Amino acid sequence: MPINPSIFKAYDIRGIVGTEITEETARALGRAFGRWLRRKGEAVPRVVLGRDCRMLSVELMEALAQALMAEGVDVIAAGITPSPMHYWIVGSEGADGGILVTASHNAKEYNGFKLTSRGVVPVDGAMIRQVVAEADDEAGPPSRPGKIARRDYLADFAKRYTLPALRRSYRIVIDASSGVSGEAFSAILRQSPEITLIPLNFKPDPSFPAHEPNPVAPHATDELTNQIRAHGADMGAIVDGDGDRILFADETGTIRYGDEWGSLFIQETLSAKAGAPIVVTAAAGRMLLQTIAEFGGKAVVSKVGHTFIKKAMREVDAPLGVEFNGHFYFRENFYTEDSYAALTLLIRILDRSNEPSSKLTVPFRRYARSRDLVFHVRDATTLIQELNRRYRQYDESELDGISVVGPKWWFHLRPSNTEPVVRFNADADDPGSLESLTTEILALIRQYESS
Repeated sequence: MPINPSIFKAYDIRGIVGTEITEETARALGRAFGRWLRRKGEAVPRVVLGRDCRMLSVELMEALAQALMAEGVDVIAAGITPSPMHYWIVGSEGADGGILVTASHNAKEYNGFKLTSRGVVPVDGAMIRQVVAEADDEAGPPSRPGKIARRDYLADFAKRYTLPALRRSYRIVIDASSGVSGEAFSAILRQSPEITLIPLNFKPDPSFPAHEPNPVAPHATDELTNQIRAHGADMGAIVDGDGDRILFADETGTIRYGDEWGSLFIQETLSAKAGAPIVVTAAAGRMLLQTIAEFGGKAVVSKVGHTFIKKAMREVDAPLGVEFNGHFYFRENFYTEDSYAALTLLIRILDRSNEPSSKLTVPFRRYARSRDLVFHVRDATTLIQELNRRYRQYDESELDGISVVGPKWWFHLRPSNTEPVVRFNADADDPGSLESLTTEILALIRQYESS
């Protein structure tokens, strides 16, 4: 089997391009996926292919296409597509599946694949491994070789996000992180003459020269902050390499995270859909849960990760899902993460409020909040057991790692599903309590750090 088993992650496939991720990997995956679809009973399956701008992405997509067609699969080749656009194409075309060539926010040396089945249902890591393992099972010969159609969906995609006439003009800075999202942001926002877009790093570049394609990487938001202030912009945003994650900044250039903007989106959603379920993760913190309760919604807590969130949203038909790290999920885009929907929703709220963007989230700044802190540890399981022992007198959950609610604080620690690290974040009633808690927990974590 030409596929290295280490590339199978919890949600998708990711590995070092050229060694772990090769054209042979893509051919093997395409063959396996095509046979899997035919064994499910699809006589002539249709699969949407898209790609980002990373090294070998063109070659990987073409290798997938050839392997799929050899298995009798008709291919819709959409070219460069950010993740939200790819999901929309798969769903709107009624395709039997989709494969997006991307490594999302990973560093430049990575590439990978995101897979979906009919209805834009994620094919998670365990299922991907099963699909590949069963590749040699008899599926019968295809009725005919597959065909390929190459289509550009940008104009139709942009129309989904057309804003109403705005009451005033806006300057908006967007950093596309040298990934593949910029063209769609341009197409969407130029439909609104009231908006002046100030683009940063819109040209796709596999070397990601400006900064890492991860908005939460050190200094990734420096240029965004500086340009918001330099242009006197009303707000700004930065996305990761494939455009499924978005962080927003207000007119002061201050980055505010998903609990603040997510709370605003929850308020907006529940004002129109009273009593609706809202999906958040075990890493959400107290603010999101309190907002859902205050506005009459029903909180549904899932594990961290897009496959878990989408599954939970589908089970309860939730209109919205929120992650602290900047993923916002919308039922209208087949329960997937959608940076474009999040941006246009925020613009509508901002325009209606007649307030600067810095004022929108003031009601949701109740807690001091840490950013995601990442550590390489020798034994995450033993670390979590020790945290459980030390904090067992408090309200605990082990749904995903460990979450603990204390009298003036909350924290969450979990092993990452995409990297060999643990992730820690916390909130507290005040900065002093946050500092004390963080110092206490980090001292313990460092006892388990790998050298």
